[in-house]
Amino acid sequence: MSVALCGTPYSGGLKAPCVARKSPSLTLTRWVRGLIILPLLGRERKAPPPSGGRLGGGRSLAIASKEPATDTPAKKLFIPAPVPVPLLEAARSLRKNMTDAEQLLWYCLRRKQLGGFRFRRQHPFEQYVLDFFCFKARLVVELDGGQHNSPEIHLRDKERTLFLKQHGIQVVRFWNNEVFSNLEGVLQSIYDVLQEKTSPPP
Repeated sequence: MSVALCGTPYSGGLKAPCVARKSPSLTLTRWVRGLIILPLLGRERKAPPPSGGRLGGGRSLAIASKEPATDTPAKKLFIPAPVPVPLLEAARSLRKNMTDAEQLLWYCLRRKQLGGFRFRRQHPFEQYVLDFFCFKARLVVELDGGQHNSPEIHLRDKERTLFLKQHGIQVVRFWNNEVFSNLEGVLQSIYDVLQEKTSPPP
């Protein structure tokens, strides 16, 4: 005789004996208890506030940095020295009153026209105002007029050239009439010096 599920008739016409069922009310009560009480029991206790009377008043824990420590010193910010006001005013005045030769040469040097090198005109440096200065090549181009033939000014030009050489700056000089008569040769000479000073050593 085969036993069927609860409430299903079998061959004897009577209901099969049922497997013992749990009380619905008891099951619901346990389910509700598990829903309400168990989460409360499993809840973690909060850590007590730090001693000190206020938030953050307790001891501070040192947290090790994730980045490896390096002995490389921090890079210092480059702050250029301020230009003296008299020298700055002299440079501005010279820019406004450039000679014809300076204007012609500047027309060829500005906007990186010569080999991509940038020049600054009437650039103040220490106690001097440089006619044309290329910072990348550390090169100064000076144009001299007839007054530079005098012994006094010639001596001053030598002192100026020596002073700039001590600061790692090379000076090339041309006469004003060279700019008018042989502009292409002047530009070629300047370009050759630029290439020589910026090309890597063999």
